[in-house]
This record gives sequence, C-alpha cells and structure tokens, in this order.
Amino acid sequence: GNVLRPDKGRALQHILWTFVEFPEWLTVRDQGWFTFGCIRTSAIATLPGHSSCLMKHVAKSLLNFGTTDGMFAAPNSAPLLFKAKLAGFLGDEKGLKDVFVSKGPGGTKPCLSCKNVCQFLDDVIASPGYMVSVKCPDRHRFDKCSDADVYESVDELVRIAATNIPADLAVAEQTHGTNYEPSGLLFDTSLRGIAKPVTGWFRDWMHVMAVSGCANMEIEQIVHALRHAGVLPDMITNYFAELVLPKAHGKVNADWFTAKRLGKPSQEKDGWKGFSAEVLSVIPILHDFLDVVIKPTGILGREIDCFRLLDRLMKLLCLGTDTSVKHLAAIEHVIDKHAHIFTAVYPEVIKPKFHHLFHIPDHLINLKKLCSCF
Repeated sequence: GNVLRPDKGRALQHILWTFVEFPEWLTVRDQGWFTFGCIRTSAIATLPGHSSCLMKHVAKSLLNFGTTDGMFAAPNSAPLLFKAKLAGFLGDEKGLKDVFVSKGPGGTKPCLSCKNVCQFLDDVIASPGYMVSVKCPDRHRFDKCSDADVYESVDELVRIAATNIPADLAVAEQTHGTNYEPSGLLFDTSLRGIAKPVTGWFRDWMHVMAVSGCANMEIEQIVHALRHAGVLPDMITNYFAELVLPKAHGKVNADWFTAKRLGKPSQEKDGWKGFSAEVLSVIPILHDFLDVVIKPTGILGREIDCFRLLDRLMKLLCLGTDTSVKHLAAIEHVIDKHAHIFTAVYPEVIKPKFHHLFHIPDHLINLKKLCSCF
C-alpha cells in the first residue's frame, strides 16, 4: 500500500528519550535524542490501556526497574552502575492525554494540573467564584494540583470501581478528569513517585503554540480583522512577496493567505492552516506588516498590541532549551499580558491550548529546561 496515504492505517508511534543534563547545543539536535523503539498504533490498540500501558512498560524498561535499577558501563577498568531518574513525559496534547488517561480537552475537567478549571463553565455559571473557565486569563485564579492530589483521585477511582456501579464510576471519571484504566501508568502503584502526573507532565510548547495552536488561531483572527477593516489578504501577500527570508526559513509561500490556508468563513474559528515552521516564518513578517503599514492608520490598535505580544513570546520561546529558562519572568509576563488582551479581543475563539500555555512556565521551573518535540 501507499505509506504516505493520509489515513491512520500504518501510523507509527516513535518513542524517543534523552538526558535532561545534556547541553543546549545537543538537545536541539537529532543526535541528542535516542530511539527507544517504534510500534504501530494498531498494535498499541491491542494493549489493555493502550498508550498508557505501553509507556508504563517503557518507563520500567528505561530504568531497569526491579533488576539493577540502572545500567552497567565500564568507562575505565571496573564496571560502574549508572542510575537515572524519570524526569517525565514530553508530548503533544493527545499524546499526554493518552499516557495519563486523562479526559483531555473534550472533558469537563480538561486540565489534570488544575483542580478548578472547567471546560463548559461559561454555559452554567456567569458569576466569578472558585471554579474558573478554561478561558480564564488570570493564572492567579488557578488552583494547581500536586502529584499527590492526582494520585488521590486515582485511588478514589479504584475504590469506586470496586463497587461495580458503572454510573458512579462514570460520574467520578468526569469529576476527576481521569479515566479508570487499571492497566494504565497512573494505576501502577510500583511507579508512584517515579511517574509524576503533574511535575512530570511536559507540554510541548511548539504543539501548544504552532500546531493548530494559539499562534495559528491568532494569525487567522488578525487576517480576518484586517479583512473586515478593508485590508484584503492579497495586500498582505504582496507585502510578503517583497521580502526574502533567511535560508533557514525557506521561502515565502504565495498561498499563505489564500482560502486554502484561511479556510471558509465558517472555519474562521479553526485557526490558520500551516506547518509549525511556517508559523515561525509568518509571525515576524506579519508583525512587521502590522507595525509598518497598519499601525500608522490608527485602526485595530488592540489587535496589533496582542499580535506584538505573540511575536515577543515566540521569540522568547525560541531562544533555546537553556537560554529560555533565564527569561522565565519575561515569559510569564508576556503570557499573562497577551492572555488578557486576547480574551478581550477574541473571546469566541479560545480553546484548551490557551489554558495549557499558562503551564509552560511551570515546566521551565520543574525541568530547568524548555524542551520541545521539534
């Protein structure tokens, strides 16, 4: 068959690992990441617990769990036992959801790292209180979970499952935002304290921002705002055509602001369609267009301020795995300021990745690095 066919018939899971202690120049290269293995998704589907069960065994295998708890090597004459700790799991939204068997963005509780963030809160509660919507732009209102809090929820699911009352279990799963999966990673008590569902859950910032993420959404919205103000996409394309990108960024694509990328009017809330590398190229040029051409006209002031913060945030995140950590305070400040403006300007297009962006600084604090899958 055609290995490039668009369906999932021959999709693979590629599992990689690395050492957090590696220097920045190595962690951003292919040589700094080692293949644990590849497995077809169809094979994973046959496992009880699917990806969560698989990663449970991967974690145990990497740590030589239950045997030497390490790896023997002989750098000199005498063999030495090298031991490592599991820092956590890095992945996209779906990958982490599957590993930790959380309900994910479609659930009532879309964030396993927060106790009080709800997906559909705006539909039932209008006044402020302890519970907050996934659209909340104020990080100080989030009641963060600890690893112990999540494991307490897991133990509660185990207790309720033992009663054999499916209706009660379904309610508990929805309340805690976690599926009951006895073969899953979180339900293996031997990994308690090793596999950490909060401090070991690392969202890939590139997926949060540039893979149907926050940046894609804002590119789409600013282009539509410009269209409504009389600035047509063809004008943006003509501006882009005058520029030559650095070799590492490829070339300007003439279809970036066509219907192929922007979609139909009914798809305005879906976000701009483009690869992450294209997002990294589009943002600084579009920011320049807004600053040089649009800002002097006095229109779309708040939208331009919002996009300027997006550009600033992407530049901070792209500094490198170690360098970005040195700018933690600036990253937090830009995320907070951008969130308040974005919710005011584009309140109808906020998705769960908007909330997950608030946790990127947490990962910098826990891991002392800003790792990415790219």
